[in-house]
Amino acid sequence: MTAAAIFLAALLAIGTRGGAQSTTDEITKGPVIQNVQRDRATLTFTTRKTVGRIQKEGGSEIPIKEEIHHQVEMTGLAAGTRYRYTLGAYGPDAGGMFSTPPATEQTPFFFVVFGDTRTRHDVHKRVADRILEEHPEFVLHTGDLVASGNAAGDWDRFFEIEKDLLRNTPFYPTPGNHEQNAAVFFRYFSFPGGDGHHYSFDWGGAHFAVIDTNEIGVTPQEKAAFLQAQADWLQADLARNRRPLVFVWMHAPLYTGIPDRRAGAAKLAAVIEPVLVKGRVAAVFAGHDHNYQHHVHSGIDYLVAGGGGAPLYELTPTPETMVKGVVTDNYVRVRVNGASAAIEAVDLEGKVLDTFEIRARTASGQ
Repeated sequence: MTAAAIFLAALLAIGTRGGAQSTTDEITKGPVIQNVQRDRATLTFTTRKTVGRIQKEGGSEIPIKEEIHHQVEMTGLAAGTRYRYTLGAYGPDAGGMFSTPPATEQTPFFFVVFGDTRTRHDVHKRVADRILEEHPEFVLHTGDLVASGNAAGDWDRFFEIEKDLLRNTPFYPTPGNHEQNAAVFFRYFSFPGGDGHHYSFDWGGAHFAVIDTNEIGVTPQEKAAFLQAQADWLQADLARNRRPLVFVWMHAPLYTGIPDRRAGAAKLAAVIEPVLVKGRVAAVFAGHDHNYQHHVHSGIDYLVAGGGGAPLYELTPTPETMVKGVVTDNYVRVRVNGASAAIEAVDLEGKVLDTFEIRARTASGQ
């Protein structure tokens, strides 16, 4: 890859959302690299500035601070290029590096999957640091970023822990049930096509698509309609895809070694799996269960990578689908080379928990 540098300070006045820049602004979340394509990328970050003060009677002043969400579109980039960027107005630490996708579909690339980072912050920090050391070209997060999507302190901790990873590695999240469909999740991040419930992108010779498996709605009918809408979108997206290797990720798994979650997983599978089979999906990544699992069903490899920090769950093997199950903190490495990919699940000591290879599936499912 070649190297290049871009400096975004001049873009901030016209390229951010949420108001004019102030010298009292400070970056509190991000920057986050997202939506990376061969010729463009999106940078999101959040600042906080003092907009007023409350005067205690006979006491000190309390500042009133406002959170502002910024989004910068970086265009005119070159494929297969490593870029360094800086938000100079916010100091030398407000920057990072990232790479654009390769120019050809045959160029190998490497990404990482992890999720359920909501608690045990010391473990979450170890996971984020280990992934950063791997230097993946991008990461997929399988949801439950935080314990409560409506708790400001939880988001503060998440962005503090993942600061170096997010500013140096393109980040593609999906909301988990602990995000609680909070509006702030959809403000902190940017998504291809603008919809955080479902989106897709291409990288090299692979296609990636994500859907929201949460129960959105009040009545059972509303929840069922939301899930069906996700399935309908996914079917249309996969029908348009022309890349040979197809990955899908989501929060709740379709197959699980957690007994009291099997009924819910089966309901998801009944709606989603026919779409995956028709769409030639090779592998599906999920979280929700706090462990590592590898299932195979209908010719598709299903992985649960829910070991990012949340309390670990015990497993009950399901011989009809489960290939591997390990109760440990973990993340998954995926090295794509043309129409095949080598997949490794590892723990935080670097021990390989599971390793296998997948290949692009044909229209007949082979």
